[in-house]
Amino acid sequence: MKKIIASLFLMVAFFSTIGASAKDDVNSADLLSKVSQDAGSYGELITQGTIFPLKGDRAKPLYFFERRVRGEGAEVISTSYTHDGQKPVLIETAIHDANYKVRAFTENQFQLGTVGKMTVDGNKVYFHSVSGGKEKHAEETVPSLPVVAGPAFFGFMYNNWDALMAGKTVPFRYCVMHRMETVGFELEKVKSSPGQVRIRMKPTSYVISLLVDPIHFTFAPDKSLLFLEGRVPPKIKKGDGWADLDAYEVYKNVAPVFK
Repeated sequence: MKKIIASLFLMVAFFSTIGASAKDDVNSADLLSKVSQDAGSYGELITQGTIFPLKGDRAKPLYFFERRVRGEGAEVISTSYTHDGQKPVLIETAIHDANYKVRAFTENQFQLGTVGKMTVDGNKVYFHSVSGGKEKHAEETVPSLPVVAGPAFFGFMYNNWDALMAGKTVPFRYCVMHRMETVGFELEKVKSSPGQVRIRMKPTSYVISLLVDPIHFTFAPDKSLLFLEGRVPPKIKKGDGWADLDAYEVYKNVAPVFK
């Protein structure tokens, strides 16, 4: 319990740091340098993933993924740790309750050199990002739909598993940090190969659907996540910059029980 309290204290302190005003010379490089690069510091390993390009050569993985959890009850901290085998490229952390209701989310994007946070207060969502020494703020009033972020996403899917298996559509808002907003999506069970369960995640906005293809998740009958096909959070190098990545991600469930 002491370790959990200490972790929460550090998280609150971090949120306070990136909430400082521009006059305090907040710099994203300084913030990223303070983020732990020890994957084990983020708690129990739940799931591992290997990320390949969706199209093209899959002989060599692009990135590796770990989802780790610490805490329990009303204060659970879930972390998605994506690395290239030597160093992290993206660390996302969500604070949520046992039902995956998100209270806060932080994105440490090492590829772009940016740090962002989202906090949820009722139907209000607040965003704050730091890139170099430049800060941005935004806020949004969301409809009465769940707000989902990064590491809490798979838990949200499992929490709605029975509804999905019954053929119901599950709508939600997903935090897209680089847009400083939530975007509407919906989950739905679709046709799959024998012995598999396939869930489709697609944008509810026609405009967004022109930019992002539906993402598909494939599960075994026992609800074990097998693979993902579609857009993932880390970027891929393109020329002198970074581009969005559509990937094929293979998963391995490590913990005996998902949490």
